[in-house]
Amino acid sequence: MRSWRIGSAFGIGLYVHWSFLLLPAIVGWYQLNQGGFDAALVSVISVFALLGCVILHELGHSLMARVYGVNTRDITMYPIGGIARLERMPERPIEELFIAIAGPLVNVVISLVLFGGMLLSGTFERIADIRSVGFGDRLLSELFLMNVVLVVFNMLPAFPMDGGRVLRSLLAMWIDRIPATEVAVMVACVFCALFLTVAILQKSPLIGLIGVFVVFLGRQELAMLRKRRSVPAAAVAADIPTVLPAGPRVIVHVWDPLRGVWVAQPYGARRHS
Repeated sequence: MRSWRIGSAFGIGLYVHWSFLLLPAIVGWYQLNQGGFDAALVSVISVFALLGCVILHELGHSLMARVYGVNTRDITMYPIGGIARLERMPERPIEELFIAIAGPLVNVVISLVLFGGMLLSGTFERIADIRSVGFGDRLLSELFLMNVVLVVFNMLPAFPMDGGRVLRSLLAMWIDRIPATEVAVMVACVFCALFLTVAILQKSPLIGLIGVFVVFLGRQELAMLRKRRSVPAAAVAADIPTVLPAGPRVIVHVWDPLRGVWVAQPYGARRHS
């Protein structure tokens, strides 16, 4: 089994990929060796609490997309974050802008709530004296910092991260969507190089992996966008029957993966793969 269904929210299925379990295991082992059992316990609980924050982040994207008539198939959690699978990408740049911002705004709200809780509970006063810091104080402070990092990291202009989508949407208001995406992908490549450099200097392969993964996804989306743009509008909807004026034959358009083009053929004809 690749993913486990953990529930649903607003009609959207929520899943956790098996690889997500590697994150609390690695974090817990590291903290156990560095700070002992208490530090490991706080960190592991923080990771699972962060899971809830990331799900809320993705729901922010999904519910904003629903405002513009775009539904979400599901949300799946991975070690490097969550992915909300939208049925389609919004065509208007302003729609993509608001959808991209909605997720980080959720984490901003969570951070403000946690900050208020820390003020009211006196956490900041106790943090000044390390001897009086309790389990709850450490949990609140770690979760607060994690949400702040989520906001900052997600808003980096590395497409297709949220900041990269904001960059692409702003560019698309002035130039065509494809060159706007090309610029956003090039910027993402620069950040990938920075991530790899940090990974080498800090001996943190996860950061380098995130950089490579971001560029891979960005280039993949750019290729899909180019392919979609090269297809005539009448052929975009695959397998939708159309009657040609020249005769009563029903023709459908199907994707030919070998040639990388849409082809027309009589309805019911055998497809080639």
